[in-house]
Amino acid sequence: MWVFVVPVYWALAYVIATAVPNIGDISSLVGAFCIGNFTYTFPPSSKLGFDIKKNAMLPEESFDPVTKKYTRLDNGMKRWWRGYKKSFLMSTMNFLYFLASLVVCGLGSYAAIEALISAFGVVELRPLISVVLLLLQDRLASLVLQCKEVGIV
Repeated sequence: MWVFVVPVYWALAYVIATAVPNIGDISSLVGAFCIGNFTYTFPPSSKLGFDIKKNAMLPEESFDPVTKKYTRLDNGMKRWWRGYKKSFLMSTMNFLYFLASLVVCGLGSYAAIEALISAFGVVELRPLISVVLLLLQDRLASLVLQCKEVGIV
């Protein structure tokens, strides 16, 4: 089955790529907003949060399986800072990596938006009613031409 699905997939991709102008600029925008963040921004922030929560636990704290509650001795910034300090070097590296990836994704988004603006130019926005009236006017003009060809008008 895979032998038949792949050519259909590639044919569909080719049709979309040739039908949509500047698909590269659009895909670079998607890459800058989504793929870069999923690949480089979310993993270090998730690791940082996990390490802080794990390292903030004290031996006196416990989980009660009956009530399904975790008993904490403190909360807030004091707890977060304790968790951060236990693995200071790794936490700092994850935080700096997170910030650097945000900067790269921000710059990539800026470049992609600028490329789209230069590719498509400034778009003139019209109210919906004027668009509908223009479409009706074009349709009416084509109907008049057809009637003249037939000899009705």
